[in-house]
Amino acid sequence: MELASDAKALPPDISKYDCHRAFLCDFFTAKKAALSSFSHRQFATMAGFKSPNYLLLIMQGKRNLSNEAAEGVANAMSLRGPEKRIFLALVRLANAQTPDETALANKERLVGIKHLITKIIPSWHVEVHSRWYHPLVRELIFLPGFKPSGEYISKKLKGIITPEQAWDSFVLLQRAGYIAQRLDGTYTALNPVIDTGDFVFQRGVMDGHHRETLDMWSKNIDKLTPAHQERGLINIPVSAAKIGELRERMRRFQDEIIGWLQNEPAADSLVQLGVYLMPIEVGNDGGALS
Repeated sequence: MELASDAKALPPDISKYDCHRAFLCDFFTAKKAALSSFSHRQFATMAGFKSPNYLLLIMQGKRNLSNEAAEGVANAMSLRGPEKRIFLALVRLANAQTPDETALANKERLVGIKHLITKIIPSWHVEVHSRWYHPLVRELIFLPGFKPSGEYISKKLKGIITPEQAWDSFVLLQRAGYIAQRLDGTYTALNPVIDTGDFVFQRGVMDGHHRETLDMWSKNIDKLTPAHQERGLINIPVSAAKIGELRERMRRFQDEIIGWLQNEPAADSLVQLGVYLMPIEVGNDGGALS
């Protein structure tokens, strides 16, 4: 096996693509750079095509890749999990015939991107989520003109935390490995998205986190004009059997939003989007609130 030493040997990042043909072309180029014997014939055979040039014709836009055949192509590229999900969604997006099909395929792509870029936090980093403002401080580094000082961070957060709290949070985030300093002195996040995952944190920790967040909102809600916020509260009669599905739909909505804004080129603002489900009266399982 011949390994190339330049960047062309690196596999392409599928989260950056909105066209499956472009990804296929770049994948083949990277694979060829890493293994000189790799050919279009070999690629097509691995994907299950009888015609040795079929994948080449797809890359050139002379043939279409069907949704069914896309599975074999994804396997030939050793795509797994969210990477495979994104690729299949890109193919469905190209083959969509109706607005509904287009919307569904694009939603699948965004959810796949979110899952691909998310870091599931190990339980020993629970300290980062012990206070509601640590994630906010972390996100500030994405804004232009960020300054690593407690005074600057506190001012950007409208004084809702003190400069001392702001600086301690900044130091904690560096120690825990969530932000790092570049050689040019600027700061970057080591993982674009943080996800607490399922069953990782003790419930008391996360309950406290959300309680503090909601308390902060209640104290600052009158400081924002209607043009700078959106408040919605709906009361929905629902069967207890569907509450699990409702929670899953809410998670998919959050995944879609994160995927949509992941590559935001000109972020200059920071917002919090809260998605809460609070059962008031739950039948069958005895979980009613009174």
